Amino acid sequence: MEQGLTQKELADKALVGVNTITRAEGGFENLGITTYNAIFRALGLSTAGVAELMYQMTRVQMDSASEHGVLVSERGY
Repeated sequence: MEQGLTQKELADKALVGVNTITRAEGGFENLGITTYNAIFRALGLSTAGVAELMYQMTRVQMDSASEHGVLVSERGY
């Protein structure tokens, strides 16, 4: 998703530090629900909407893996 914001602009809008935005973009950090909610709100997204999108993406990945003969559990591994 691209909204044309710099990391600094998004951080200011979400009331978090630029480092937090960098960590969130990397996808390897567990920042906590409050932080994610602040970022989602700054982007105009709802937590429920993001959760639904993540669920759909997981289903597509699982369906694709299944089509290629790869066994994947509901947990993704």
